Amino acid sequence: MRIANILWFYLIGALLIPGRPVYTILYFLGGVYLLARASLEHSFKRLEVERTLSDQRIFLGESVTVTLRFRNTTAMSLPWLQVVESRPAQMTGQPHSHIATMGPGSVVETSYALLGTKRGRYTVGPVTLFAGDPFGFARTNATVQSTAQFTVYPKVSPLPDLGLPARLPMGDLATRRRLFEDPAWLTGTREYVPGDSMKRIHWNATARTGDLMVKQFRHAMLLPCAIFLNLNRDDFGNKAYWLDSELAISATASLCHHLVEQKQQVALVTNGVDPDDTGAAGISRLPLRQGRGAMVEVLELLARIQEGSGASFARTLAEEAQHLPWGTLLCIVTPRETPEVATVCARLGRSGQQVLLFVTDGGTTRSGRRTGYQVLELTDNRGEVGVG
Repeated sequence: MRIANILWFYLIGALLIPGRPVYTILYFLGGVYLLARASLEHSFKRLEVERTLSDQRIFLGESVTVTLRFRNTTAMSLPWLQVVESRPAQMTGQPHSHIATMGPGSVVETSYALLGTKRGRYTVGPVTLFAGDPFGFARTNATVQSTAQFTVYPKVSPLPDLGLPARLPMGDLATRRRLFEDPAWLTGTREYVPGDSMKRIHWNATARTGDLMVKQFRHAMLLPCAIFLNLNRDDFGNKAYWLDSELAISATASLCHHLVEQKQQVALVTNGVDPDDTGAAGISRLPLRQGRGAMVEVLELLARIQEGSGASFARTLAEEAQHLPWGTLLCIVTPRETPEVATVCARLGRSGQQVLLFVTDGGTTRSGRRTGYQVLELTDNRGEVGVG
């Protein structure tokens, strides 16, 4: 029975039954109710709520810890406080719940962990708060609409874990291209010879040996690379679509990481659907870039990308490859070597591009050399596509 109904009951009784005891009980209960209500509302409205995440970006198989911190900024107590936090439905269907007692000026924390079992972008929150007094005289609730997001990146694996050689078979094209010295990779020193730039002098080595020494750098090749990822739902088999598409995305991230580590420029083109709608006409593109920034952009896109339909991958490949520099290494990730894709790959190979075709459906396509391109079969040797 609600406290308001009890008060009405005693008020009617006071009018019908003479005597002070009834009035005394009525005044006492009314005072307790008003005091409890006022104290609860005062503390509850001034309750500070803060949410922090241990990481905003994790890889598949890693976990993120969510911490909720509540601060009672008043001199009144909150006899009980229940916290109900909404968690991503894709990870767990159950909200996080916690009950605590808060004294004047106290701070209460509650934490829970979320395991990144599937790539994507996830939201935690809002949080709903319930509070009341220990006698049930007064209760209140409110929802704090603030939320926080975190991203689960796809698995990045060494190439052998995908059934690939440790070094990509780039053929003879790279050896015919002009070499340059990469100043970021120091390999050693040698003695100074007339004509060497003074900027190359290694002063520490000169002081140590007593002879004038110059720096030697690793020779590198400016070989731009473009990765084409096919996420057209119609090109995947129905039975293994999820596994094959996730393998393709993980392989794309791993290839990009391998190329970035080799100091190469990397671009990404996919016919998947980007929820942020950065692409046009069903195509998402990341231009040629180099270094850590390129890798982060690729991981962000691959974390949120979803399957598409309708856009012909062979036509997309042919049209987008026209805008790339001559000699670009094309890494094409697709479920099968269809006749349409094979025709485009052969034409691109004849036009001066270097083409590597990576397939996820090994039951229909076998690795090997073709006219103008090479096919490599992708496998998940460690079983880490779905769960890291």
